[in-house]
Amino acid sequence: MKKTLLIALGIFSVIAFIFYLNAKEDSARSVVKSRDRDFKISLKSIATVNHEYSSTEILVDGDYIYLKDFKKQQIIKIDRKGIEQARYGAKGEGPKENLMIRGFSIDNIGIRTIDGRKNTISKVSFGDSLIYTFKPDFTISTGGFIANEGVILKGARGPHSNRQIDFNLFKNGKSSKINVTKIFPTKKSSDWIYDGSFISTRDGGCLYATYFSNKFIKFDSVGNIQYSKSYLYSVPEIVLKEEGGGIFPVENDKPNMYSMTSNDKYIFFQTSVGDDKKPGQMIIDVYAISNGNYVTSIAIKEDPKEGFPEHIKTFGDQLILFYQSKFQIYDLVE
Repeated sequence: MKKTLLIALGIFSVIAFIFYLNAKEDSARSVVKSRDRDFKISLKSIATVNHEYSSTEILVDGDYIYLKDFKKQQIIKIDRKGIEQARYGAKGEGPKENLMIRGFSIDNIGIRTIDGRKNTISKVSFGDSLIYTFKPDFTISTGGFIANEGVILKGARGPHSNRQIDFNLFKNGKSSKINVTKIFPTKKSSDWIYDGSFISTRDGGCLYATYFSNKFIKFDSVGNIQYSKSYLYSVPEIVLKEEGGGIFPVENDKPNMYSMTSNDKYIFFQTSVGDDKKPGQMIIDVYAISNGNYVTSIAIKEDPKEGFPEHIKTFGDQLILFYQSKFQIYDLVE
C-alpha cells in the first residue's frame, strides 16, 4: 500500500511539474507586462472589402493589391474593391515560370520573383518577356528587394545537421556576403533559429524579421545593415532536435511574429505575444523605421466570423487587415 502511494505521488509530482513548465512557457510567450506597452494609436474603420483569394504573400502598391497564389504560382492583381485586374506568371520549370515563389516585387516594368525550389531570381515584364534570371551558388530560403534591382537573400550553406545562416547582397549577377555574425552567432547549428521574412521599405531598403527568435534587421537601399534590434518582448530560445538528418524545433515552435509591414514612419509587427492590458486581443507592435526603437502598440479585437487577421499591410497612413475572406481598411489615428 505504501509503495503504491509513493508511486502515485511520484507520478502526480511529475505531471504537476510538466504542467508548471508548460504554464511557465505559455506565460512567458503570451503576455507582456502592462508597463512594457502602451496604446497610443487607434484605428478608424474606412472600408470592408470581401474577397475570395487565399494568399501567403501580399504587396500593396499604389491603388492595387498584389497577391501570391501559392497553388498556381501566379501573382494576382486586384483593386482596392477586391476586383481582379490581371494575373501574371505560371507554374513550371521554364525561365519565366516559378515552382515556389519566396518573395516578389513590382515596378513599372514587370515583376521580380525569388524561387526557392529552382533557386533563382528572375524578372519578367508585364508583357511576359524574360528580362533576366540569375542562379546563386547557395540555397535560397527567402529574400527581399532593395533599390536599383538589388536583392538581399537569406539562405544556408552546409549539411542539414550543421546549416549556417547566410545573408548575401545579389546585384548584376554577382553576390557578396553580408556579415551577420554579431546579430546571429555562428555557433548556432540550425537556420530554424533565424527563420523569418523580408519586406521592402519605402526608403528603398528592406527589413528582415525573425518568426521564432528575437531579432530584426534593417538594410538600407544599397544593402548595408542600417541597424539590428530586438523586439519589445523576449521569447524562450527554441529547443532543437535532430531528426532524419535535419534539425527541427522540439517546442516553442509557435511563431511569435506572424506578419509585418511599414510606412514612412513606422514598422508594424503582428505578434502572438499578448498583453495583460488587452486580454484576448491580437497585438500589433509599432517601431520607428528610422532607428528600430519601440514606439507604441495597437490592439485588435477578434472578428466574430474571421478570427484574427492573417496579414497586415499599410498604405500611407492606413492599415489594412487581411482576413480569410475579407480585408478591412483603417485610418491610423495618433
